Amino acid sequence: MGRESAADAKELVQTVQETAKEQVIRFLTDEEQAAAAAAKPAKKAAVRRANPDGPKGTIVHARVDERLIHGQVAMVWTNTVGASRIVVVNDDVLKDDMALAGLKMAKPAGVKLSIMTVKRAVQRLKENSYPGDRIFVITKNISDMAELIRQGVGIEKVNVGNVAKREGSRNIKKSVNLTDKDIADIHEMIDSGHAVTAQMIPNESDQSILNYLQ
Repeated sequence: MGRESAADAKELVQTVQETAKEQVIRFLTDEEQAAAAAAKPAKKAAVRRANPDGPKGTIVHARVDERLIHGQVAMVWTNTVGASRIVVVNDDVLKDDMALAGLKMAKPAGVKLSIMTVKRAVQRLKENSYPGDRIFVITKNISDMAELIRQGVGIEKVNVGNVAKREGSRNIKKSVNLTDKDIADIHEMIDSGHAVTAQMIPNESDQSILNYLQ
């Protein structure tokens, strides 16, 4: 590839990335944009305090979100929890080149991204493959998050943020629709000592998801 062609390709990639970022911001609600603005100072503070106890990587947030990386995640949650790396865990997304490209474009600037299967995530997270990182784990469904916990990944708290309506599911709050299997997995996680919440954005209540199941 000649120098001009390489330069044109680089410019095209930059244009696509900038457009993707603009689209992420455009589709945030007013409430989400306010939360994103409020979260920016938290990111700076978190970076200064990152990894105070040594080189071991720390899971700072674990979220179930079938949309994976989108406005709420890229512009709000990542800043709020001060994540330095996002780990997307889903077997199917690795088979979809367009989905992979979309995740890479939606990734916040300055934040590292890893995309892997459930099995690989268990291995990588348990062997401390990301020393010093503040890790934000995202799964596409509740089942995958429950499996990470069953396999001993160091997740203390799970946030169920976005689960779409499916056959056999029922709505428990805005953006969260659960099947009987989802509810069974949630009870299993809670019974094993893990807190489970249902926050779309950080300024929502972090009460137990069980309160929405009554």
